Amino acid sequence: METKIWNETVKNNFNNAADHYLGYSNIQRHFAEKIVSFLKGLNIQKGESVDLGTGTGLLADEIEKEFPKKKITRIDFSKKNASHE
Repeated sequence: METKIWNETVKNNFNNAADHYLGYSNIQRHFAEKIVSFLKGLNIQKGESVDLGTGTGLLADEIEKEFPKKKITRIDFSKKNASHE
């Protein structure tokens, strides 16, 4: 499959799933908590970070809860915002 067609297919699949994504995001929640736990060990308190492929923003939300002075820039190619169910 051509790269451009494959990229569009992936984007369309994420867009189609966006409305219900949070309802099925148990694994993403689990790993967001693990990543935040790892970051706590690094003692990162300030600064700017980027969440590439942020989707619903679960990871960025968890980081901001634990590190309120951190700025997270969220980037995603999905045209839809997933609903926060």
